[in-house]
Amino acid sequence: MKDNEVGRRVREQVSRFSGIFPPQFSKPQAQFVEQMIFGIQAAQDVKLSNIGRALGESISLKKTEERLSHHLVAAGMGQAVNEGVARDAAARVRKDTLIVIDPTDIRKTYAEKMPYLATVR
Repeated sequence: MKDNEVGRRVREQVSRFSGIFPPQFSKPQAQFVEQMIFGIQAAQDVKLSNIGRALGESISLKKTEERLSHHLVAAGMGQAVNEGVARDAAARVRKDTLIVIDPTDIRKTYAEKMPYLATVR
């Protein structure tokens, strides 16, 4: 399979997934969510600069980062995304569905103080 075909399929899947989010999102907000999901997936990183590079836009990387950053701090954006994911996931949970929770933290061998650290086995 060619890289451009894989990219097209991934974008289609991301587009379908991003359809679960609330319709009260404006067009730019909905596009932001879709681009962030694709960018995180493509960059395999959550840093805005790497996400921006993965998006491969024709504008400067600095402008892409500023646009993404602007949307990240929008009031209610995080809550609306969380609610959309929870609503979609809730529809898939059945009586026999296993829900696995890992309360452990990332192990930091040299850290001297880490509040609320759970046991790491």
